[in-house]
Amino acid sequence: MEDYKIIITHDGVREIPEGYDVLMDKDGRLIAVVLKNATADDFKETPVINWEQRRFEVAKAVISGMLTNRIFPPDKTIANDCETAIKYANEMINQLKKS
Repeated sequence: MEDYKIIITHDGVREIPEGYDVLMDKDGRLIAVVLKNATADDFKETPVINWEQRRFEVAKAVISGMLTNRIFPPDKTIANDCETAIKYANEMINQLKKS
């Protein structure tokens, strides 16, 4: 289903607009108000990505590689190594968000 309007119920929503129906989960709980004849299968779930957690994981992997293999030239301070790892992580996150 493309371009379907979903009305999320909240306090103040007391009636269902014409042409819409309620969408219930398998346990009979109200999920949303959607176009008539719509089912939960008509709507794709969008995964939620925790980018800060992903950034930490990537930076941790980069710094581990730097310290283990010393592929990168050693920086003068630990802070410089950390900044380098974060720069690589930020760029990877930017590239991942594009795709």
